[in-house]
Amino acid sequence: MTECSKTPWEPAPATARTRRRQAIFRPYRIACAFLKRDARIETSYKFQFAWSFTTVFFTVATFYFISQLVKPGAGAVLRAYKGDYFSFVVVGLAISRYLDASLRGTTTAIRQAMTQGTLELMFASPAHPMVILGFSGVWQILFETVRVVFCLAVAYVGFGFQLSKPNWLAAAAAFGLTVPAFLSVGIMSASLLILLKRGDPLNWFAVGAATLLSGVMFPIELLPSWLQVMAWFIPLTHSLDSFRGALLLGQSVPELWASLLPLLMFSVVMLPVAALVSGAALRRAKRSGSLGTF
Repeated sequence: MTECSKTPWEPAPATARTRRRQAIFRPYRIACAFLKRDARIETSYKFQFAWSFTTVFFTVATFYFISQLVKPGAGAVLRAYKGDYFSFVVVGLAISRYLDASLRGTTTAIRQAMTQGTLELMFASPAHPMVILGFSGVWQILFETVRVVFCLAVAYVGFGFQLSKPNWLAAAAAFGLTVPAFLSVGIMSASLLILLKRGDPLNWFAVGAATLLSGVMFPIELLPSWLQVMAWFIPLTHSLDSFRGALLLGQSVPELWASLLPLLMFSVVMLPVAALVSGAALRRAKRSGSLGTF
C-alpha cells in the first residue's frame, strides 16, 4: 500500500508495549464495565436501593433489645411464662413465619408470572385481582403450617419446649384470625410489586418492623413506651399474644379476647383495604402499559 492510498483516519499499528499495557488493563476495564452496569441497574430502583440500608436499623435494634434480657432483673418480663425464654422465642419464631409466608407466597407468584410473561394473561380473567393474589399465597401458608408443626415438634422432643395444658381451640381461633390479617398484607405487597417491578418495600418493612416491635424474640415490655404503642398496630403482636396464651399458658378464647379482638378488627379493616389497593394497582398498571413488562 502506497502512502497516497492510506486514509488519514487509519490508526497507527499498536506497538508491542501498547499491546502489553492493554492486556494488563483489560480485566480492570471489564470489571469497571460490569460495576457500572450493575450500579445503574441497582440505583434505577431507587426505593429498593434506599431501603436496603434502612433494614440495617431493624437488625441492630432487634439485637439491642435482645441484649436487655441478660441484664440483672430483666427476667421479670418473662415471669408470665415462668422465665422460660426458649418456649417464648420458639412460638415467636414459628408464628412469625406465617407473616413471612403470606408475604412471600403472593409476591413470589407475581414475580414468577412477570419473568414468564404471564402476568397480563393471569389478570385477564374475570376474577377480582384480590382473589387472584390471595389464592396465590394459600399454598405457601399451608406448607408453612407443616413447617410450624415440625418446628414445635422438634423443639418439644429434642430441646425441652414446654406446653402447659395447651388450649387447641383457642390456638385454632388465633390461627383463623391471623391468616386473613397476614394475607391482606401479602396482597398489598404484591400489588406494590406490580407497580414497582422490583423489590418488596411493604414486605421488607412488615417483616423488619414486626421482628423488632411485635415481640418475636423478646417481650415488648422491653421497648420504650412509644414503641409499645406502635406495636399495638401490628397484627403479629396480637397473634403472638394469642398463640402464646393458648399454647404456653392454656388460656381459653374468652381469656384471650384482648388479643383476638384486635386480630378480628385488623381482618375486617385490612381485607377491604387490600381489595382497593390491588384493584387500583392493576388499573394503574394497565393504563401505563406496564402490566406486561418486567
